[in-house]
Parts: sequence; C-alpha cells; structure tokens
Amino acid sequence: MRVNILVQCLATLILPTGLYAFKRIDKLKKGILVYGASFGLTILSVIVTGILFVNKDGQTNLVIALYSLGLTAMSFFVPIYYMRNWSIEFNKKIGKENITSSQAVQS
Repeated sequence: MRVNILVQCLATLILPTGLYAFKRIDKLKKGILVYGASFGLTILSVIVTGILFVNKDGQTNLVIALYSLGLTAMSFFVPIYYMRNWSIEFNKKIGKENITSSQAVQS
C-alpha cells in the first residue's frame, strides 16, 4: 500500500509518530539515526545559545542567535527531508511490485 508523503512528513514533527512513519516505509533503524542527528543539532543549538550569554557584544549576540535559530530549524527539517525522499522511493518500489504482480495475474 502506498503512503501519503504529506502525512508522512507531518508525522515526523512528533517523535513517536515519526518513528511509526519510518516503520511504515521499512526504514526504522535509519529513522532512529536521523532523529539522533536531529537531536544532536538541537543540543548544538543549546550550546551556541549558551555562548550568547558569555559574550557581551550586541552585534555578535545577534549573529549567534541567528546561528542558533538556523540550527534549531535544521533539526526539524532533517527528518522531513529524509522522510520525503524515502517515502518517494518506497512508493516507487511498491508501484513496481504492483505492476509485476498484476502482470503475473494476467498471464
């Protein structure tokens, strides 16, 4: 059965539903690694924000805050990116299996 790519991508915003979405396309182990990388970006963002409190220069604080915001945004987009690519690949694989099985039935 084909998967809806939009629903799969939205499911990655919450960890339990995201893991279930990765399980549906048979990529659970890779999905756990993707979420680990996403969590690492979030931790890196917290560290960068911690540097913000040490620094007293206003202009540098703005740059650090923007880097932190960028890292946080990337931590959301990494699972969505991989879910989209792997869902498209899964749908193509399922489509090819359906074509070959329908040809076998017609023969």
